[in-house]
Parts: sequence; C-alpha cells; structure tokens
Amino acid sequence: MKSQWFSNIKVEDVVSPSFYTVPSTLTIEEVFTKMNKENVEDILVTDEEGKFLGLTTRKHLELVFAQSRIDCSGMTVDKAMITQPIATFPQEDLNDARRKMRRAKVGRLPVVDEDKTPRGILTAVEVCTAFSAKLEAMGKQMETIFNTIDEAIILIDDEQRVLYWNTGAEKIYEIRQEDVTGKLIGEVIANSFVLKVLKTGKPVYHEYEITPSGRHLLKSGIPYYQYPGRLWVVCTAQDVTRFVNILGELNQTRDKISALEKKSNSDEANMDLFVRTKSKAFHEVLETARLLSRTDSTVLILGESGTGKELMSSTIHSLSNRRDKPFVVINCAAIPESLFESELFGYTKGAFTGASKEGMPGKFELANGGTLFLDEIGELSFDMQAKLLRVLQEKTFYRIGGITPVNANTRIIAATNKDLWKMVQESKFREDLFYRLNVFNLKMPALRQRQEDIPPLIEYYIDQFAKKYNLGAPEISPGAMRFLMDYEWRGNIRELKNFVERIVVFSQNEIVSREQVIKIIQGDSQIETAAVPGEAAAGESGGLSDILESKEREIISDLLKKYNNNKSDVAKALNIPRSTLYYRMKSLGIAD
Repeated sequence: MKSQWFSNIKVEDVVSPSFYTVPSTLTIEEVFTKMNKENVEDILVTDEEGKFLGLTTRKHLELVFAQSRIDCSGMTVDKAMITQPIATFPQEDLNDARRKMRRAKVGRLPVVDEDKTPRGILTAVEVCTAFSAKLEAMGKQMETIFNTIDEAIILIDDEQRVLYWNTGAEKIYEIRQEDVTGKLIGEVIANSFVLKVLKTGKPVYHEYEITPSGRHLLKSGIPYYQYPGRLWVVCTAQDVTRFVNILGELNQTRDKISALEKKSNSDEANMDLFVRTKSKAFHEVLETARLLSRTDSTVLILGESGTGKELMSSTIHSLSNRRDKPFVVINCAAIPESLFESELFGYTKGAFTGASKEGMPGKFELANGGTLFLDEIGELSFDMQAKLLRVLQEKTFYRIGGITPVNANTRIIAATNKDLWKMVQESKFREDLFYRLNVFNLKMPALRQRQEDIPPLIEYYIDQFAKKYNLGAPEISPGAMRFLMDYEWRGNIRELKNFVERIVVFSQNEIVSREQVIKIIQGDSQIETAAVPGEAAAGESGGLSDILESKEREIISDLLKKYNNNKSDVAKALNIPRSTLYYRMKSLGIAD
C-alpha cells in the first residue's frame, strides 16, 4: 500500500532554488575557479541556449586532473563533464527521486524540465532533511489524531511493557500516561488478550471486559513487527458503556410499554376466561381475588407452574382502584443478581461510571401508583430479600447512588410455585419477608383439580388460536373430550394451551378423535405415557409439557456443546436474551 504521508512531497518542494550553471565552452580551469569562488561542489553544464547537457563536481574535476596524462589547460568542460547523468524533474515524487539515487549510488541528481531547462540540483542531504521534517510533522499529526479519538490506543512491546498510552486510554482506564509508560501491561489492566496476541502472532478482536469502575469495553489486539523477530502489540479499547445503558433504557421502555399493552389488551380477555369457569374451587379463588382487589394489601399467590398466577395478579390489579396505573411484572429468576438491584430500584445520574446522564427508574418507580408483580419470588437471593423487606416495611427506597428517599406507592403481589414455608425452615428464605408477603394468599388449584373447566378452556383457546392464525376451528369429539378431562395435565393451563395450539394448527376444520389427541399429546416421540388414560404404559407419565421440555433441554444442551458452553452465542442462536437462557437452563436442570 502506497504511503499516504510521503506521497505528496514533490522534488520542487525540496530542491534549493540556488544553483549554478556554466556554458560548455568554459575551460576546466575556469569552471574550477568559479566553483572555488562560489564555494560550490556541483555545477550544471548547459549549451549556448541554456539547455542542460551534463553535470560536473569538484571531486570529478580533481579526478580528471589527477588521472590525465596530457596537459588539461584549455580543455573545455564539456570534455570532462558527466554526460547523460540520471536526472529528476520538478514534479517527480520525492520517493521516486530517492529511489533513483539509491539505485545509482549517487548523492545528487540534476533537476531539469521537460525542455531540458535546468531547475536545480537535488542532494541526498535535502532529501533526508525533507523526510525528517515530514516525519516530525507526521508525528505531531498522529499524536493529535490519537489523542482526539475516544478509543484507547496502547502500544505494548515484546516484553509486555507499555510504550504508548493515548488520552483515550487515560479517560477509559483513569490512569495518566506518565503513571503507566514503561510498566508491564499486566500491572495496569487485564492483559489476557495481549498475551494471546504475543503467543499466537494473530489478532484478537472485540474481547469484552467490564472494568472495576463499571465501564463496558470492547478490546482488540493487533500484532506489529517493529523489527524482524520482535513482535509488538497495538491495543485498542472502545468504551461501549453508553450503548449498554441505551439498551437498558430501551428494555425499560419496552417493559413499560409491554405492561401498558398487557393491561389494555388482557383485562377483558382475563375476565372472559375466568367467567367461563365451572369449578367451585376456582370460583372461591375468584371471589377471594375480588375481595382482595378492594384493598392495597400484599398478596402471595401460590400454585404449580402453569396455573395462571400472573393472570390472576393482573385480574386483581384490573379490579382494583389502581387499574388506571401501571401493572409491572418482574421475573425474579430471569434477572442476574448483579443487575437485580438496579432493575428494582433504578439508579441516579453518575451512580457509577457510564451511568445514564438522566439516571434510570427501577421497576418500583415504573409501577408507582399501580401494582408490581414479583413472579417466582422464591428465586430471589438472600441479599435482595433483605432489601425488598426494607422497602415493604418503610415504604421508601433509594436509587443506587441516590441520597433522596423515594416513596414506594406500589402494591406488591408475589407468586411462587415453591413451598416458601419449607424454604424458611431450611434457611433459604427470610421468615420476616415471608410474613410480609403472606398477608393474604391465594392458592391456585391445579387443572386436574378442576376438570369441569377443561371443556370451556379448550373451547376458549380454540377460538383464540383460530383467530390468531386465521384457521378453521376444529371440533373435539366426545371421546376425545372425555380423554382430555381425565388427562393429568401436569403442566396445567400452560400445557393445555400449548396442546390446543397444536390441535388448531394440525386439525383445522376437523372433528378431532381420541386417537388424534393421543398422537398430538405424544408428539413424534415414542415414549410411553402412564398419564394417558386407558393406554398401557410401562414408563412414567409423559404429557405434552414433558415432551416439550425434553426437546427444549435437548436443543439447549446441543447448542451449548456446539458453542463450547458460550452462553452469549447460544442465546444469539436461539434469538432470546441471555437472562432468559439462564432461566430456562435453571428450570430444565441444565448445569451451568
């Protein structure tokens, strides 16, 4: 690649305008006398019209005198000049002229126009001076460029010592240049990527790091051979904290919009779904929910996975006097512990390095005046249990980095599929928090305990999915319906809903038989299922939820092997957030 720094230097920019010419008719003695008088080493020889003929130098003339065996007096200079010397021209690139000098092993070149008019003598000293000046100017330009950009630029030698540390590195790592130059890079920052480049001689791109001050960085290392056999590393680090925060803000905004949309779209559907119930046990739960909706008391909803705990919490909110305020959901199992406090309470401007300039409200503030639903409360860490308890007791909290208390005008509804009291006895859940949450509780009955609700639920979901996919609604035969009412439904309403979706897709406009139902429940697997009434089964029961979970476990496990246990790559392949991947791995019992 041609140099961009030296290619714009021309010979005419460098050659001295002061030079001497002599006509070819002058004698050698006259030329020598002129050289001594003007104190010059080189002189150009021209014809009677002033056009370039050749070049002579003091050393060349002295050599002629010394080697001549005849009297040189009266000899004209054209007999003793260097004829047909290598020449350059004013517009020639200085690099090209320098190469001519090196190939010919000469220290000067005549400079002539196309019409052979002399324009000067380019010397090696002038070339070196020009390049030195350009290098000095280039150094200043590069320094300005490197210190203007926001990225860190660091140069490491083959002994892992810091040779260069720009202003961007000072800002990102908060270490001054004079405090780091000459030190081993490992004494200053995480250097695994530098060692990798020095070991392999190959570049490393976009290694991710979170600094102790909370900055999110993307680092790269490029090998650079200063001398043959001496490998240096050019390191760059880009601060992407602002983009991480923007992503967080977008997620917060998405959650808020999602909560509002869920409230507006689900209220009517929830009530429509609930009023279809024929179960006495579920009617009692609904009646209790109506009574609780008139209060602001904390409610703990208990029940197996898939029984509709979030739906019930949304219904309580919709029936309460807080119905026009936000209903905000937070899944305690899906958020990493390190992020949970900021998610719950938010943070102030400047709470940590790279924090949003405006700060960020947490879920408590987003739910102000409304309801905060804490799903899977049993997954909350012991440390966060204490912080949540303090908010429930004092009705105030502080943003991270804040000094002003924020009032928590928020109703709390929590839910879990775990036995919290057993967790209390096992010292896995705080007893004081348990009593704070368990002011009132609702126990959601499992679907197998409300068999009479299965037909209206199936009818409801058939209608919903037929409209969603613009498909014909299938009809369930009496035999198939009896089978479905006797089925165990260990995944409860969630399993039933998934089953109905498959029925609508695969059996549109058909009358679905008992055999078809069994086939759809079993999917394409060959497992035997003790939970299928009237069917011989040697193994344990395996309903639709088991089949789906087994398949999901298989897919995630295969991807973890494929991507060498890299969770980010697996989440990207599944097109889900990494927090969701961790949650599903935990739910499915996949080792981290």
